[in-house]
Amino acid sequence: MSVELAILAPLLLLLIYGAVTLGSAAYARHALLEAASSTARLCALQPGVDCRSIATQCTLQLPGSGPCGELRSWCQPVLVEQADRPQLVPLESGLVIEAASVRLGCAFVGSVGGEFLAEHKIRITHFSASALVPYSRAIPVP
Repeated sequence: MSVELAILAPLLLLLIYGAVTLGSAAYARHALLEAASSTARLCALQPGVDCRSIATQCTLQLPGSGPCGELRSWCQPVLVEQADRPQLVPLESGLVIEAASVRLGCAFVGSVGGEFLAEHKIRITHFSASALVPYSRAIPVP
């Protein structure tokens, strides 16, 4: 009985740590996507402001505050990989369709038993998430 337990206990522990880490990684990925979407939404609401500066402000939030703040407890650092406004698409009606595009990335650090998994060469290292928020604005028709 003790021999079987000595063989199965480390495997069971590895499975439990793996499941918890996978759940943490899924949550961190969801939080990263939410932060990218919120940043793109803010960028769309402020057409005169540079998207990269809005995204950078999001990544500097304190842990627990705002969409990027919640993410910082799982990821260090949160990086702005891309933030811009893709090319304008003019319509015949005098509207212009623009888009706020944000791509955030992070190095995943939050997990229960992370050192144990690292010893066994199991590591989740990098996530990235993109968000694109289209919006329209009226322009003067010549």
